[in-house]
Amino acid sequence: MNSIQIPLRIIIPLVLCGFLSSCFAAEPISQGNVAGFQEHSPPYEIGPVFRAFYEFHGGNEFLGGAISAVQTVGSMEFQYTEAACIMFDPKQPETRRFRLVSLANEMGIAEPSAPEPEDGELYIGGHIVYHEFVPMYLNLGGEDFVGRPLTEVRFNPNKNRFEQYFENLGFYRMASEQPGSVQLLAYGAWSCGIFCQYRPGQGSQIDIYPSIAYPFTEFVSDVGTDLTGFQITEAFLAPDGKIEQIFERVVLVVDPVLPEHVFLRPLPQKLGLPIISDNDAYIVEDMQFYHINESSGIYVPEFFWSYIEDHGGFSVSGEPISVLVYQNNKLYSQCYQNLCLVYDDSAGESISVQPELLGYAYRDIYFRQAQAESSNTVTGEVYKMQVWTSYSSIATENNQEIWANIIKNNEPFPDAVLELIINLPDGTIQEYAFPPTSEDGGTFLATPPINAPNGKLIPYQVCMKTDESARICVSDDYLIWNMP
Repeated sequence: MNSIQIPLRIIIPLVLCGFLSSCFAAEPISQGNVAGFQEHSPPYEIGPVFRAFYEFHGGNEFLGGAISAVQTVGSMEFQYTEAACIMFDPKQPETRRFRLVSLANEMGIAEPSAPEPEDGELYIGGHIVYHEFVPMYLNLGGEDFVGRPLTEVRFNPNKNRFEQYFENLGFYRMASEQPGSVQLLAYGAWSCGIFCQYRPGQGSQIDIYPSIAYPFTEFVSDVGTDLTGFQITEAFLAPDGKIEQIFERVVLVVDPVLPEHVFLRPLPQKLGLPIISDNDAYIVEDMQFYHINESSGIYVPEFFWSYIEDHGGFSVSGEPISVLVYQNNKLYSQCYQNLCLVYDDSAGESISVQPELLGYAYRDIYFRQAQAESSNTVTGEVYKMQVWTSYSSIATENNQEIWANIIKNNEPFPDAVLELIINLPDGTIQEYAFPPTSEDGGTFLATPPINAPNGKLIPYQVCMKTDESARICVSDDYLIWNMP
């Protein structure tokens, strides 16, 4: 990264988990429309210190090409490939000097442990290694190289693939490919982000957001990510004044006036899903009657009832609003006020019951994300600026960290001079000067804490004057949030 300034809070994680890690990942992590990114042709060579280790573990075929130069932090060396970050630590025992950095731990995607299977499936650290992924997992070195699984296998409708996240690598198979056509997710490109200026192919891109907003972390930990799914937007201010974050399976909301109370949007109602009448009800063994009032109620199958009780109870799911319906391929479904559940008796026990992926439809209808980037052409020169913060939500006593990256004619633009303009809650404006951009076109600025009410959005603008005295600006905001 050459001369870019890195604050102290980043240096410590870098020593533990690689020279970049999650510190640069405050934007959504699909780099598909970031100008200036290399695609499919990494410009670097694997460093001599890593070459034997890299080739032994499959080289370019499995780990992808190098997308960064070798970086040094103290006595340690790191290098990113498309799928991983390789680390060399000479102070470790000989068998541990070379290893992969646990990049997935930065993503905040670890799911609760699944029950141990009875049919001999590979079960490690509380999760089943999906049977299609087992051969590659073992061939690459198993837990020592790939790491432990952090999730069960899941279907990602956004990418049309089956995927599973492990500590050091991620596996996927496109739904359109034959079973067993297993490839690696672009962990390295995700973690390195804009500073590697590399965009992986669409199939391997990771498109989750890097963090769960502060108001929702405890709630998600309590109910489990197997109920919420992964976060697919950052937290934002909804039209009704509530703070909202969209997940794959649910939408979480909190009122700034009552910050300790997280609730769910009624997704079936918001999406206009039809309420199934009693005439279409399907009956299975082991059903319980849920009393909606003294004279009416709905039967809930035991497999859904148990799942709901294990994930926060009916106060989370809401009351049932439809009867049990039988669909093709042995699928049963039933909707509740806040989510819909699906049971697939052909799936493994740990994933037989799952909430439907309604968050994507809700996002497409109700969420419009403004990209914090700008593109301008001045006297034939094309300038592109991207801006982001280290924290989408931050407490009043903490410093915010604002980053910017400048591309000129598809090349990093060093020595650019930028200014930051923050609109404070009292109506005043605070201005700051960024350090000049580094050779990579990047710069960073830490701003003082801002005393503002809970749930207050802080608008800011980053501007640059070009050589022709034209002005390019990018506007965005972040959220003030204090935990109760």
